[in-house]
Amino acid sequence: MKRLLLLALITLVLVFFLTACFFPYLPVTKKDLGNDKQSNIKTTSPTKTQPTERQKTIATTTKPDDNGAVIKGNSILLDRDGLVIVAKELKKGDLFGGIDLKLLFENNTEKNLVITFKELTVNNFMLDQTYFRSTITPGNKANETINISSSFLEDAGINEIEYFFMIFGVFENDLRTHLYDSEEVELKTSLYGTAKSNTAPAGIELLNERGIRIVATYVEEGSPGFAKVATYIENNCGSDIEVSIKSISVNGYMVDGFMFCEVNDGREAVDTINILQSDLKDNDIEKFVDIELSFEISEKDTWRTIFKTDPISFTVP
Repeated sequence: MKRLLLLALITLVLVFFLTACFFPYLPVTKKDLGNDKQSNIKTTSPTKTQPTERQKTIATTTKPDDNGAVIKGNSILLDRDGLVIVAKELKKGDLFGGIDLKLLFENNTEKNLVITFKELTVNNFMLDQTYFRSTITPGNKANETINISSSFLEDAGINEIEYFFMIFGVFENDLRTHLYDSEEVELKTSLYGTAKSNTAPAGIELLNERGIRIVATYVEEGSPGFAKVATYIENNCGSDIEVSIKSISVNGYMVDGFMFCEVNDGREAVDTINILQSDLKDNDIEKFVDIELSFEISEKDTWRTIFKTDPISFTVP
């Protein structure tokens, strides 16, 4: 719930700040932290989570390209109580670039169904799909496209897509009635096991404790609405977790920073700490020099705090 509230707040602020007449912002600059002398990066990645018993595999004609595998074919991901979900195609994105995963939803029930993604994982990297909704009335179908953005693929270092893990949430009557969550489904491309390895995201290691590792990979200044500190997170602590920001300061001034990132045990994620441009403007901050922050690590389902870090400082080159 708090993640939904945060995303709603961020959306409202973004809409407000995207118009330049409301808020003049600096040219967007991105500073890569991967080659900085503060880096202390290991190249190992978490062990891939073992597939569940319910697996569905696409193994048809493929053609590799710069962003992943172009895959055509049909594979049933879910067939339960009159709801059928079929993976139809994986190809280059038509509108936003990246990769598009095309799904077909068939509602053979007498209920108004709403389908969500409870979880979506690409090559072991969890991808937030909080906003995804597919509403299907009784007896009808819906084609939906899930865009795997080029920025996500780049930040995660994914050269070619080998597989997806998915858990669907099934609701009735506009999310008012939760019917069930599906089992975890694995969808493989024919590049599974043969694709080039992911490029480990490099940067400044901020945390490596209790099986949880966080790396700052780049900062982005001047973006409309928010400046960003990009992070790479890997979780081998034995529990599914949520990583959030407890406090953050830039150049010695306290600012508001937002990040709520869910990472299951044995998996990885890339996410950004969003900092209000209005906070930077109020403190006359035009560029990042020094950043100090602290994290709170919580259990994903219960929100019970596992631990909080002391302040962590680093310099932006």
